[in-house]
Amino acid sequence: MAQYPGITLTNAGINMIAESQASKTALIFTNLKMGDGNLGDGEDIKKLLALKNPLLTLAPNLFKNKSNGLVTLRFAVSNENLETGFFAREIGVYAKIGDDGTEQLYAYTNAGNLTDYMPDKNTPIDEQIIDIDIITGNASEVKIYLDGKIMYITKPDFDEHINDKLAHKAAFGEHNNDGSAHKDIRQLINDTIKNIDLSPYAKLLSPEFSGIPTAPTAPKNVDNTQIATTAFVKSLITDIPVPAADGIIAQSLDTWGWIKFANRFTIQWGQSSHPASGDATTFTYPLSMTTVLSASLQRYSTSALAEHNPVLLSLGTSSLTWINKGINGNNAATTSLIIVIGVV
Repeated sequence: MAQYPGITLTNAGINMIAESQASKTALIFTNLKMGDGNLGDGEDIKKLLALKNPLLTLAPNLFKNKSNGLVTLRFAVSNENLETGFFAREIGVYAKIGDDGTEQLYAYTNAGNLTDYMPDKNTPIDEQIIDIDIITGNASEVKIYLDGKIMYITKPDFDEHINDKLAHKAAFGEHNNDGSAHKDIRQLINDTIKNIDLSPYAKLLSPEFSGIPTAPTAPKNVDNTQIATTAFVKSLITDIPVPAADGIIAQSLDTWGWIKFANRFTIQWGQSSHPASGDATTFTYPLSMTTVLSASLQRYSTSALAEHNPVLLSLGTSSLTWINKGINGNNAATTSLIIVIGVV
């Protein structure tokens, strides 16, 4: 069994006590470190700034203020994370002033050759408890630093807690039996609920919302009874293929008119007058086309000679040219009804 002499405050530890008292800032014990370092002949512990060779760091498990400037720090020793075994020769307690302070060696002890060997994690040991009584003097406040770790209560801690409870059992009983000590918790809940104004909240059954209520947007493949948001509906509509349209999408039913279908097939018509001089006449379509599929001309004039007939001279995508062709050169004024079929 290792035999450690009494732990000694370092100069840094003494200064931290004074600083805590002067600045009214808490003295916080952060951890305990163990190592295998040796002290040199006549080396002054008070001047040490760190362990000689720290190999294991332990978080504090609890501390008890014993008053009169003395506290007990408890550490649980385990080798579950120790990669290499060592002789646990030196122990150092580290502390700092305030949450933002710098950690320093507060106190130190060294067992020299009267030490035990700490095996590595491949040889598990039963968890051991180290209690260290350490001087804090007139420090303003004393704390331990848990660093967010989960701390496990040891059996000695539990036994001590139970003993304290048993010692005060009578006091607890008197309190619980005292009708004026605390209200029935159910009554407190009822008193709280009945004073809550529920008007701003929606009912669970058939709620009536106002403003712009929102809800989570489900993925497209969800098929259940959850609420469908407008974003969800829009995402589904976007994915619906648009069927090929085949109906009329535009038209103009004038004397010079047209009908346009969804596939761009178009029928156009109009009347074109031919002069008595016999010159060629151009008819411009109401809509220009990319492709002309067919065109027809029909004479429309009761005053024209029977042998006079319109003849197509040229056919373009925006107009056609025609002439009134008569027998024996008998050209006269006439009118043609024109139909053009194509693609715009």
